[in-house]
Amino acid sequence: MIDLRETWTVGPFIRLLDATFDRLLPAFDDSRIASAIRAGVRYTLAAPAVVVGLAVLVVGLSLGLVSAAGGTLGTTRLGLTVGAVVAGVIATRERRSWAALRETRPVELLVAVLEPPAPPDESESSAALTDGKRDPTAPDTDEPNPPEQDATTDDQTPAEQNP
Repeated sequence: MIDLRETWTVGPFIRLLDATFDRLLPAFDDSRIASAIRAGVRYTLAAPAVVVGLAVLVVGLSLGLVSAAGGTLGTTRLGLTVGAVVAGVIATRERRSWAALRETRPVELLVAVLEPPAPPDESESSAALTDGKRDPTAPDTDEPNPPEQDATTDDQTPAEQNP
């Protein structure tokens, strides 16, 4: 593994970022921005569907207002606006916390689909090499094994071997 702090190209930039963060993080912990971020995370974990629903509702209403003000509110944009507003209103009615939603079947299926596969065990990888299809002591080459020579052709010249 390469430590990027020791490289000439990225190292100075990383040292500058480290020095900046070392000075700003103590001030950031007591700031209003940090308090707002903590409150937002707390509210989102308490009712994630409400937060997402409100965001979808705001996007839908904004799309409708901007389209109406710009004179581009057609059938498609009106449908998108109404769909986003309805989806946002429906989502705001769901009051379960993230922990409760995490145990529902749709979320479990979504997590199962999106999570990466587990790395193979060492016993599985060694069993794959010794399953009888390949000799584990054989060298790793793409060349086929040389043909076995007949004992009677050992003393003959190549011209005599091929009739």
